[in-house]
Amino acid sequence: MAKRGILILMVLFVMTSGSLPLKVLSHPARPNGGVAMRGSPVPNIAQVTRMELRAVPKEYRGPCPKVIRFIGEITFDGPGKMVYNIERSDGAKLAHGRDLSFAGAGTKRVDDTWEIGKSLEGWEMLASGDQRSNKAEFRVECTK
Repeated sequence: MAKRGILILMVLFVMTSGSLPLKVLSHPARPNGGVAMRGSPVPNIAQVTRMELRAVPKEYRGPCPKVIRFIGEITFDGPGKMVYNIERSDGAKLAHGRDLSFAGAGTKRVDDTWEIGKSLEGWEMLASGDQRSNKAEFRVECTK
């Protein structure tokens, strides 16, 4: 019981005196070693602010196979790194995500291709964590 009382007194002393040294926390999204101190507001963490994707061509009619190209942009609001993946209407995903690094706020272009061998209406989209881009829809009608 005496140890518990001493521990409670120590906790109360620390809480009222503020004499405990502050621990510096580094943030991996800050390449310059940006820091935050315990008790201060949470540091700004760079985030994806926009992901867009479009299919080129959006519609095709002709001999197959046909390669559909997907062109997109990912915008980040500060320095950091991210991993994104491609999701498709046929359920396929990349085996490994693709890495992007941002030195600061900005937009980077991304692209992908899909070879279509039969008539198909489908889509592809960008995914990162719980964020998704629009579905870049396309339609291929094979004539042969």
